[in-house]
Amino acid sequence: MTKPETKAKHTPGPWEAQACQVISLRNRFQVCDTYRGNKADARLIAAAPELLEAAKEGLIMVNELIEEELSATRFYKEYMKRLETIKNAIAKAEGSNEKP
Repeated sequence: MTKPETKAKHTPGPWEAQACQVISLRNRFQVCDTYRGNKADARLIAAAPELLEAAKEGLIMVNELIEEELSATRFYKEYMKRLETIKNAIAKAEGSNEKP
């Protein structure tokens, strides 16, 4: 499985949490300001671009491993089904499950 090339619809990372704001490190623009100054939300949001890329890379690696090692076993369908959670999270982050 090769990594599909997709153009990000969001402000490219990396991002950094600065107090309750999230700042793009590429251009120093503010990405967002959290509700009521929640610093924990800012940290989570700032990690989002890296988490998305890690999920994509992990999905590719695990999918290849399942295909190579489990395709002829009774576990194959179960493990492939479990990958749907990761695929759905990626689709949600990229907006590919949104209606036009």
